[in-house]
Amino acid sequence: MDPYVRVRYKHVKSWVSTKYAKDQHKYPAWTEKDNNTFTLAFDHQKNAGMAKPILVVDCWDNNTLIDDVIGEGQLDLTRILSSQPGSATWREYKVDLLYKGRSAGDIYVDMKYV
Repeated sequence: MDPYVRVRYKHVKSWVSTKYAKDQHKYPAWTEKDNNTFTLAFDHQKNAGMAKPILVVDCWDNNTLIDDVIGEGQLDLTRILSSQPGSATWREYKVDLLYKGRSAGDIYVDMKYV
């Protein structure tokens, strides 16, 4: 497999994506800083009426003709966004991926709220 990961807020249509991890199979790691670090802005005032801020994470296998979905998961950001911003501490969050209702693995996301 040559997996890559896409992320977006649930209420936003556009994705940000890693490059694919060539020949990394079932245990890929995206280690290039320019390939795996994203800044996602969240406007508290603009999104005040939102029930829950959700980060959608999906994983795909890069293929020549059509990419195949590996799985999709979600991370509820309510606790993260209710804490004090500005911490320099990176925290790891596990996102369970599902494909057709069944477990398709995990993605570990490191993030900080600034």
